[in-house]
Amino acid sequence: MTVIGSAALLAEDRQPGRADGTAIAIIPVDAALLAEALADAEQYRRDHAAEPCDDCETTPAGACETHLDDLDQADAYQDLAAGLAGRRGCGSIEDW
Repeated sequence: MTVIGSAALLAEDRQPGRADGTAIAIIPVDAALLAEALADAEQYRRDHAAEPCDDCETTPAGACETHLDDLDQADAYQDLAAGLAGRRGCGSIEDW
């Protein structure tokens, strides 16, 4: 098992939500732990979105903004996992 240094991600600009292509370097981590964390986060969001609330029942889209945001975040976790696996030259995060 490779241990995380003191932080998993280093970036020049640490502003939350910044999506301008700032380069991020990943310190060697326990890849299995990172894969599991991303999979857990994705599943949590999908499970939460699958439980409709009163607002979901009244929207034409069939889901409220909160639940749609959960699905967007779940997709982002899935994309991050795939991107990280691809950078390591593997087909999927499970191959790390």
